[in-house]
Amino acid sequence: MNSQLASSIALILLSVTSGVAGQTAIKLGVSKPGVAETATGVFAIVSLILHSPLVILGLVFYAVGALAWIAVLARLDLSVAYPFLALNFVLVTLVARFFLGESVPPLRWLGILVIIGGILLVAKSTTSVHDTCAEQRRRNRFEYRDVNSPELSRWQSYLEAAKTLPDLPPIALKMR
Repeated sequence: MNSQLASSIALILLSVTSGVAGQTAIKLGVSKPGVAETATGVFAIVSLILHSPLVILGLVFYAVGALAWIAVLARLDLSVAYPFLALNFVLVTLVARFFLGESVPPLRWLGILVIIGGILLVAKSTTSVHDTCAEQRRRNRFEYRDVNSPELSRWQSYLEAAKTLPDLPPIALKMR
């Protein structure tokens, strides 16, 4: 795992756990008896949100998670960071099973294991790919700044030649 990913793990976990806490709080807020029957229209849902402290708390958790995620994206490539959001599936399933008492069939547990395997593969792959890309960017930066490169000399000669051309009169286009 590269150092940039390692330094972002805390922010990734903050974003993921905030999302899981938000999901859990919203689920608890809308699972009260009679709530499902009353939340049939847009205004009823807005009213439900405004009158349920748990739903509001869930939205606050979402906001914290979004802020942490923005910080993650400022540090990591999207293709590296985004797969870690799959931890939401893992943690939500654990909370649903052990905190909310929902049943989770064996096939779903197998899917959770596959997700964990995918996250581990992404974390492992970031070391070699990120280091290779960073080295390539460093090399490109120095290649194009080389003052004595033939490409730069050729472009400079084109610019010098263009300066000697006379000004051309504007061309008027006629519409038929």
